[in-house]
Amino acid sequence: MSDKNNLILSDSFEEMKSELGQNLNKMMEFVIPIIQSEQEVSLIATSIKSSGKLLLMHGQPGIGKSTFIQSLKWRAHIPIREIINIDASSLKPEMSKLPQLYKAIKDKCKQIDVKPNKTGVVLFVIDYLESLEDETPALKKSFFRDLNGMLRSTPIMIIWPVTEKDDIKDIINYTSAVSGTLSYRDKEVIYFQGPPKDKFPSILKNTISALNPGYTFNDYQLVESDFDDLLTKLINDNEEFTLRDYIYEIRKLWFERTGKINEILESIPKPTEVWFIFCMPESEQLVSGFVRKSKIIEDCWDAHHSKLDEYIHDNQRSAFWNSQRLQLAISGCFKTKILYMPTNALVSAIAAYGNDFDVDKKIDWSKTGIPNNWMQGSTARKFLENTPLVKQIKRESATLGATRGVANEAIEKARNAFIEINAVASKFNLQRDGSDKPFNKTIAKALGTVIPNTKIDAEVTHPFLTNIRPDIVIQENDKTICIEFCYTKQEVPSTVANYVLNKMDKYMRQLEGLYPELLK
Repeated sequence: MSDKNNLILSDSFEEMKSELGQNLNKMMEFVIPIIQSEQEVSLIATSIKSSGKLLLMHGQPGIGKSTFIQSLKWRAHIPIREIINIDASSLKPEMSKLPQLYKAIKDKCKQIDVKPNKTGVVLFVIDYLESLEDETPALKKSFFRDLNGMLRSTPIMIIWPVTEKDDIKDIINYTSAVSGTLSYRDKEVIYFQGPPKDKFPSILKNTISALNPGYTFNDYQLVESDFDDLLTKLINDNEEFTLRDYIYEIRKLWFERTGKINEILESIPKPTEVWFIFCMPESEQLVSGFVRKSKIIEDCWDAHHSKLDEYIHDNQRSAFWNSQRLQLAISGCFKTKILYMPTNALVSAIAAYGNDFDVDKKIDWSKTGIPNNWMQGSTARKFLENTPLVKQIKRESATLGATRGVANEAIEKARNAFIEINAVASKFNLQRDGSDKPFNKTIAKALGTVIPNTKIDAEVTHPFLTNIRPDIVIQENDKTICIEFCYTKQEVPSTVANYVLNKMDKYMRQLEGLYPELLK
């Protein structure tokens, strides 16, 4: 099973098949059409009526020959109805492989109906016999003579991948000697080039998603620019490289980057997660644009790299934010979540439990229009228990979708009270103290009533980042959760991005001070 700590990225077709098992069709998510090669295969397959044809395929190792052949069965316009692989590596090594190969093909043809139908022909693929160097001239001549005799009355197509050009010439000489019809005239060989190199980045990103269900490349400390930068590096090295070489470089980068991060994390007592909570009436809609949806509870509400990445370029933030640093901030050195708290839950919690922190001296609840029962602890607890924050702490699933009906009406009833909360917390209102500390302490107390066996503190210093004082700190056995509340009433997406990025910059600066290697 895939997870964020173990990137699955196969660099061979065999490994790919092993990872996907019965779900080979998932390869459709990252395999791109190679039009010219498909046209050549289609031409030959279409020509097969009563006798078969042999097609050689030349291409260097790692270029994607096997993946291309497998993809032919998914391309509806190509007249191939079934692909049968003949594994030459399973043939007896103490005997010549050519007679055994001929027998394997002939026996398989007896077991199935190989006549072409409306969906196409049967394709045989000779795997793992890319050189005939160990075969004698007599055995080669005998093999191609026998194969020609069988194909005259057996309407199948055979693709034979070969890596050496000398073997191509050798095979063509033998096939020409026994018959001029064993192959399609002037189409004896496909010189397979693989997918265009400018498609490598998109192929790799899609491959990662297909082989690691539920995750994207961002979850593995990789960012968009990594794929383009590595491709540029390989091109500038002025050496020939294949898709397999490119996969190797991406995987190497992942090893290097995560190794550094893991070394740092191992020196820290417990991992730190930073959860941002937005409370304005429109918070649910605003937050939904910045989070990843996941069926895995641990990954619910994770900050979406690509969404935040839009706010760090072509502005002042680009001086200290780049895509890699952002990735470290949201899913590397820290794990960042962005959640919302329904406004009625926030208001009721503060109204019900705020007296201990003199909140009632700052807000006249009777003038806000909230129902009287909202000031009761039972109502506040009922609201809190259904918030994404509490459900996430309890590891319960929460639905991400537009709030409607009674719940939406409750949020509207809380609007005026939230305006008052914003006025108290705002540093721009000269008639208020500009502090959210009473609210943070109140919410911490309220949370303690619905999660009684959890250590919850407000306005305390982070365990090892001594210059960080989160609004609320929740200590669990395996992690420290820092909760940062945003009491703004601004209703635009940039509010979410600005608050998260500004706060996470402070967290990252503290960590970079302790671990300068993060700046390299």
